[in-house]
Amino acid sequence: MPGNRAKYARITVEKMRLAAKARSKAELARIIGVKPQSINTAITRGKIPDRWFLIMEEKFGATREELCRPPAKVQATIEQQYNVDAGLPPAIKLLLEWYEDQDELARAELHMHLVEGVPGFGDWIKKQKGGGHKDTGSENIIADGTDG
Repeated sequence: MPGNRAKYARITVEKMRLAAKARSKAELARIIGVKPQSINTAITRGKIPDRWFLIMEEKFGATREELCRPPAKVQATIEQQYNVDAGLPPAIKLLLEWYEDQDELARAELHMHLVEGVPGFGDWIKKQKGGGHKDTGSENIIADGTDG
């Protein structure tokens, strides 16, 4: 299943990018000391080198287990979910950062309060999602930590 390995490696690299607060895969490559094409090669092969996991843990405290842990559900960021423009006011950006760090219950409560308390918010969300909620299902994330 080379296609699945590449998909899982791509997700793991994205988790690495987020943990490093890198804006791109190229920036992540600089942080871990490799060429940008090494990131793409690792994704294509479906193999993340052990050294990268060691660097991520040393620099950012992100362990291999955290980076490879299969989530209950793969969720897009709120910006991706609702196609929100990146040029948001600081207060909204702060709210979005808080939202991303919360568990599913806190997110659901905030969502409920916004839908109930802000006129038109529920309709706006439906419009952004193309008319309805789509369940993305579960995705297992596996990374082969061999040097490659």
